Amino acid sequence: MKRSGQKFKTADLFLLNSNSEFCVKTEEMDRFISNPDLNFFSVKTKYCQPQLTDKMCKVPKEGCTGIFGNVEIGPDTDLKAFKSVERIYGRLIINNTEIQDFEFFENLKYVAYLNGGGPVVIENNPNLLNITFPKLE
Repeated sequence: MKRSGQKFKTADLFLLNSNSEFCVKTEEMDRFISNPDLNFFSVKTKYCQPQLTDKMCKVPKEGCTGIFGNVEIGPDTDLKAFKSVERIYGRLIINNTEIQDFEFFENLKYVAYLNGGGPVVIENNPNLLNITFPKLE
């Protein structure tokens, strides 16, 4: 990006929802979050409803690489279902579990939450020893 002969290394992107029909496609979000030169900020924006497939799911299951919607992990959650997940288009909430680490998220790269606040919420996990996500960017 150039301006007045200067080179800028990064750019900031703000999406403000002023039209009730405006939405962001998951494919567009993939481009935003994978660009290291773009700082992405959002306030009250929504996702467009994606086409759900074997790879894009609303409910975590084996083989899903993308999950559309908020993900809540609790004491009875099947953690094996998250092994292949790379992207979550919503908020990730981990609450009231006995887990010790996040190794079950071995492929998670992005959590893209659009409505302000933290994209990842970790609460009431008394056995948690390591909060590192192996591949989170």
